[in-house]
Amino acid sequence: MPLLGWLNLWVPLFQCHSSSSGVWFQNRQAVTSSYYLGAGVLVLALAGVWLVRGRRVQLLAALTGLSLILSLGEDGRLYQWLRDAIPPLGFMRYPIKFFFLAMLTIPLLAACAFRKPTGPAANRRNPWRTLAALAVIGWVLIGVA
Repeated sequence: MPLLGWLNLWVPLFQCHSSSSGVWFQNRQAVTSSYYLGAGVLVLALAGVWLVRGRRVQLLAALTGLSLILSLGEDGRLYQWLRDAIPPLGFMRYPIKFFFLAMLTIPLLAACAFRKPTGPAANRRNPWRTLAALAVIGWVLIGVA
């Protein structure tokens, strides 16, 4: 995944080019044409991390962050360091495959947005305000991009 590839999570086909067969790809990315999960799911996942503070949610958030960093490949530096430390890891030709873990954990974090708040938002009257604010910010970002 290129360094700006994370923006493809919010906006489909961000900085992509068309191949001769009509399939769209990012630069230096030949495994998948898009890994856009939907802006609504991302907003719910962020709300889940913000509203629910528990070990399981923290573990899912950590796994998501790790898989996003590892999917950057050599641009993220962590994959290169791990490949040098653990040589058998070099058999994986495309580091974007680490994103498959995030494809599993992001919807699970989105589902956590519907649980009872347990963090700093628990003292507020209505946690749905946080969700609505994140949704509006997400839609504005998409509109600007």
